[in-house]
Amino acid sequence: MSDLWQSVTDSVKSTLRSAANTYRAVTIMNMVMFGAGLGLFIFAAVYGAISGKLLYAAVFCGFLSLWVSGTFGILESLGFIVLMVVAWRIEDTKWQIKERLGTVLIVLAIKFVDWKILLVVGVA
Repeated sequence: MSDLWQSVTDSVKSTLRSAANTYRAVTIMNMVMFGAGLGLFIFAAVYGAISGKLLYAAVFCGFLSLWVSGTFGILESLGFIVLMVVAWRIEDTKWQIKERLGTVLIVLAIKFVDWKILLVVGVA
């Protein structure tokens, strides 16, 4: 009986030690991601103030922090970068879309992403 109790105790200790190590690793990763996001935000503010394109710098740094965290894959990243460059190039031309249409497109995109997430989760 003593050997069984010792084995169970060692198993519980090992499990708790592994959980503590995982918690420490996740905490360190969160601190690194927070620091990277804060650094990118500061970079966007400085670059935007210098170049006069604050909105594009902030959006790109937000995208970059999401890309670093693994939220976007290759196709989504390429699509975003292409759309951002196109938006930058057509700004203040006759091809620029109106603000209301842009707002509608953003709302529809958010609804599409929500619907896609629900499909992946299996709720819809």
